[in-house]
Amino acid sequence: MGVLDSLCNEEGRVNAVLHSNVTVKAELENWLKNFAYNIHRFERKNKWLPPDTIKGSAIVVGAGPSITDEQIDALNDYKGTIICTNKSLKRCYAHGVIPHYVVLVHPTNEILPHFIDPIVHSNLYRTRVVISTMTSPSVTDEILAYADPDKVFWYNPSTSDMFVENIDQTLMILSNRTTIDTGGNVGILSMLLAFMWGANPVGILGLEHCHGPGSWGKWTNKQSEGYSWHYAPEDDMLYCITPMFRSYLHGMMQWYEDVRKLRPDFDVINLTKMGPLFTRRRPERSADGMRYLSVNDFIKEYP
Repeated sequence: MGVLDSLCNEEGRVNAVLHSNVTVKAELENWLKNFAYNIHRFERKNKWLPPDTIKGSAIVVGAGPSITDEQIDALNDYKGTIICTNKSLKRCYAHGVIPHYVVLVHPTNEILPHFIDPIVHSNLYRTRVVISTMTSPSVTDEILAYADPDKVFWYNPSTSDMFVENIDQTLMILSNRTTIDTGGNVGILSMLLAFMWGANPVGILGLEHCHGPGSWGKWTNKQSEGYSWHYAPEDDMLYCITPMFRSYLHGMMQWYEDVRKLRPDFDVINLTKMGPLFTRRRPERSADGMRYLSVNDFIKEYP
């Protein structure tokens, strides 16, 4: 690895730490209030999924700007396990795709609009819901009103003890629930869960961690400080990576490298022809060498 690559990796690591600590400091009190609300809404007995829950391959569906209706439609022919992030659930249902799992991380009510919809209300009971104990009360109420109680699985998101000593242990004892380092991002957590539950390989769709063309007109100069722009000749597209996305990307690639060291047979395949995961592919770097397949080719190869 060259000097420039090392500096870029270190920049990503520092940004990830700073973003995480700033977020925790600003929001921890609200998160704990959410926890206090939610702890009365699940049974004391711990309920989690075993390591061999998934047999074969899985596809994680994010909500990135590159996803097309044709890609979602193609999932109807997929016989493996579909794990979708909170913001992609409604779109999957609208195309007749019933994900096996939907994963929630956000502790605010930002994701509430994605669940207040008749098509979600009428289908949510068919999908297993993996939900954080720090989920916003409004989102919790919406989920519990329509989900099958036997298909709701709670977890504690790991939180830095920089501000509260032994917070993970405390919340784990109070809730009797598994604690997971989410990476601060629902896409990263969904990949981790697929790995934990035994899926191999895992295809990732819509986890490009960037903004697509047309986004820049919405930002002020102040908002766009620290944004980087990249041209992707592969599909003649311009995309933008924000500091937050850069931290998520770094976290995901670091996780990918670490997991491959532990289990060289485990494979993650990028199904998104856009963004840094696609355009940064370089065979000499293990992380950036993440293989690309189209959704249709993945389904053919791993039915």
